[in-house]
Amino acid sequence: MQRFFGLEESGDVDPQTIVAMRRARCGLSDVEQFKKTMRWTNRTLTYRISRFGSKLTVAQVRTAFRQAWKLWAQAVPLKLRRQRKSDADIVISFNNKDHEDGSPFDGEGGILAHAFFPGPGIGGDVHFDDEEAWTSTNAKGCNLLAVAVHEFGHALGLPHSSDPGAIMFPAYNFGLHTVLQLSFHDVKDIQEMYGKKEISLDRLPPKTPDKCDPTLSFDAVTGFQQELVFFKDRFIWRFDEDAGRMMEGFPKPIALEWPGIDSSVDAAVAHDEHIYFFVGPQQLEFNPKIRQVTQTMAANTWLQC
Repeated sequence: MQRFFGLEESGDVDPQTIVAMRRARCGLSDVEQFKKTMRWTNRTLTYRISRFGSKLTVAQVRTAFRQAWKLWAQAVPLKLRRQRKSDADIVISFNNKDHEDGSPFDGEGGILAHAFFPGPGIGGDVHFDDEEAWTSTNAKGCNLLAVAVHEFGHALGLPHSSDPGAIMFPAYNFGLHTVLQLSFHDVKDIQEMYGKKEISLDRLPPKTPDKCDPTLSFDAVTGFQQELVFFKDRFIWRFDEDAGRMMEGFPKPIALEWPGIDSSVDAAVAHDEHIYFFVGPQQLEFNPKIRQVTQTMAANTWLQC
């Protein structure tokens, strides 16, 4: 688990590991054995929703699942069709606690969902914890679309990814994308299994920056207290000046550290117990005490225009 979250692989349950363990995540093991033969051989797959949840309407659930399947189908020559018959390839359901599959849910928080790799019987099935605060938006709660895209990746045969920018990263990154899309690694991995689609994706999949890339340039660099923070695209690295080294677990999405800052930034500065993030012609005032963006202003407000 420490390797997947970019932590030192000490085997010790240190404070950073505990923080990673408490993040909302998928129930599939990070060390699950993965075989390339665990994929579907037919190019048209069917899915059935056998049990709906109690938090969202039937229409909201169906829409989220349809959009989630569409993201994967845009990258590979697969067709996903919903059907009512019981012989569907993939059965999706909302469940509580022990639901007789060997992986009981733990109530609200913690494990939000899990899925099974392709195969007969329970293979390919996806289970969601009905006790979670499911939402169809990026409001407070668990965004069903974001979780479904990840779990459907498992249902197609993908394991977890150690890329923090990937959909298949073990912890869910809610509300970190203005538009949810597969990452470069998600697309690469699924196309290695099922081939490329003849038509191109709506947009190029984003890459997570490599800190050792000799051509790497930063969007912004700033100092916060005893840290240096490096910004690139929607990611950051944090350098601990007291320890004289980069902090573990990075890069991380900017919005994971500062919720509401969900895009790349041009500059950032700490002032008067707030942090100001400059994004194009705007600046976002962030209050660290309540971890929220408190107001949006024109970037040149400081110039008293």
